[in-house]
Amino acid sequence: MKTKAAISRPGLRPLPLDRQEPPPLVQGALPPVQEPPPLVEEPAPAPEEPAPAPEEHPLPDYRQKQVEAGLAYHQQVQAERDELKHKLDESERSLAGMKIQIDSLLGIVSMMEETIKTYRAERDQTVRLAAKLEVAMENIYSLAQKAVDAMPLAGQPRTPLPPNELRPS
Repeated sequence: MKTKAAISRPGLRPLPLDRQEPPPLVQGALPPVQEPPPLVEEPAPAPEEPAPAPEEHPLPDYRQKQVEAGLAYHQQVQAERDELKHKLDESERSLAGMKIQIDSLLGIVSMMEETIKTYRAERDQTVRLAAKLEVAMENIYSLAQKAVDAMPLAGQPRTPLPPNELRPS
């Protein structure tokens, strides 16, 4: 059977088994203020140092070369991994910067498309107005032509106006 000390966790003291009960309270009296017991932890044991390689059993030469080659390969793989991780981090930063640039350029393209739509609407409105004005000018020209044709000048024969004289160029 295990004792209380064998079951306790390392670093903690076992609780004393002979605890005394507090005295009964007197009616109307305040209970005495008890300070908690100080927590004292046992120091953790120092980590054990790895045992040195036994000198009396050295590795054979072929095994020593295999171990050294394995260690060199491991170090080479670690160096390659670190270099590739650095390149990956750099590529991710570059990609994030390019995404920001793309978002910015998409905003500029959207703004330019809106400007183009505005200019097209303004151009269409101007073309409609120019067409209306051209029709009005043609109507004015035809009315003026009819008026000139209807009124003969004193002493002169009637001659129609040439069509390009009154038209605005």
